[in-house]
Amino acid sequence: MATLKMPRPEYAGTFVRTLNGLGVMSMRPDACMKAFIAFATTCTAPVADIGAAYGVATIAALKAGANVIAVDVDERHLRILKRRVPRACRERLQIIPASFPEGLSLGRDSIGAFLLSNVLNFLSPDRLPLAAERLFEWLVAGGKVFIAAGTPYFGGVRAFVPVYEVRKRAGEPWPGHLTDIPKYAPIWTNKYSSMLLLDPDTLSREFRKAGFIIEKAEFTARLDVPPSLQLDGRESVMLIARKPSQTPAAPS
Repeated sequence: MATLKMPRPEYAGTFVRTLNGLGVMSMRPDACMKAFIAFATTCTAPVADIGAAYGVATIAALKAGANVIAVDVDERHLRILKRRVPRACRERLQIIPASFPEGLSLGRDSIGAFLLSNVLNFLSPDRLPLAAERLFEWLVAGGKVFIAAGTPYFGGVRAFVPVYEVRKRAGEPWPGHLTDIPKYAPIWTNKYSSMLLLDPDTLSREFRKAGFIIEKAEFTARLDVPPSLQLDGRESVMLIARKPSQTPAAPS
């Protein structure tokens, strides 16, 4: 059997395509990943990188001293990741091939922090609330989620921006739910049937409903992709949210 290899990095070495065609992995940790890695070093419980791909964040967190669970829907990615981990760090790595949220099972109050980088865009509006609820359940008190996700201002879907903005002004709950891929995102035709593009308001709403305290929710730039896929510095959204140290008591 031929050894699986990570594809060659593209665009001046800044990103690598996934084997299953579900996006790319940035080779350069962004602000969200860096915040996750810094917080992971303070956690006594393991931290989890959901959608780990080839492990850019996982490996950095391991090198910083954290115990990391790498989760990915494609087991091939995890096999490559495991080979890329320095030998001295391997005993602190656990890998779980699983879909999220339905296919992943973790213990209640067992995880110190979660990173989800460009994962939530692949969920549907009915699955994202479930994802937020599961993350809240699995986190220890005081644990945090670190999320990066694509927005309607990603350059490859710029034709969708007017539609999104009309929906946003009208107060639609999921203004970035893109279902007509061929019309608005021809670069994704034959790859995805739909995409849930997100913004700070939408993410904050759903994670607040799940019980989280929102620490940061803001648009960020995607500088790791070609200029044709950039727009105006709002290509991505970053959310950092915390599980309260004490769960509010139920009303008597």
